[in-house]
Amino acid sequence: MAVFLIAISSALPAHAQIFLPDTGNENIEEQTPDTAFEDESSTQKPVSWYDYPEIELRALDKITARATTFKTRVGETVRFGDIYIKVQACRKPPAIEKMESAAFIQVWEQEAETAQSRWVFSGWMFASNPALSAMDHVIYDVWVIQCIGPDPEPEPVVESEMDAQQADSDSEEISNPQNESAETPGIMEDSEGNSSDDTQSDDTNRLIDSLLGE
Repeated sequence: MAVFLIAISSALPAHAQIFLPDTGNENIEEQTPDTAFEDESSTQKPVSWYDYPEIELRALDKITARATTFKTRVGETVRFGDIYIKVQACRKPPAIEKMESAAFIQVWEQEAETAQSRWVFSGWMFASNPALSAMDHVIYDVWVIQCIGPDPEPEPVVESEMDAQQADSDSEEISNPQNESAETPGIMEDSEGNSSDDTQSDDTNRLIDSLLGE
């Protein structure tokens, strides 16, 4: 009987036998989605966002299937059906860095019978990902298409003072190279302008003269 049970357990499919490996370290910090986002964003270059004076929106009436694309200025209020839309800000980065438009939009609804208003949406909407912060309404939907306006001038590249000094030093070394005198080994001049070889030759001659004189 025991042999039969062992045979059944060994015949179980592979997906039913799951073993978690032991990491061997109980002090490993659990990485949450927030910390993972911080780790990835810390290595990325920050993106500059610029304000634009106008925005292009698209609104949809789900009952009549009527979609309308319109433009409005930041700070103005427009009406679409029973809802009112006001754009507080529209920003986007330079196209060379990222293709995106983000707008802070406030939407409220006013009932004709009671003349009372209630908030429908208030927050940021992104053109590239409307579902990220979509408006929750039974009848209406609103999307951001793009921010409209003249593109800002690119910011000048600010060179640090240390880099500028290093560049000036390198340019001076290239334009004014130092001519080092090449000294020939074994030939050295004394204070009177005679070389060491000449001095040694004179001493040898004196020694020969003294020997011949003896």
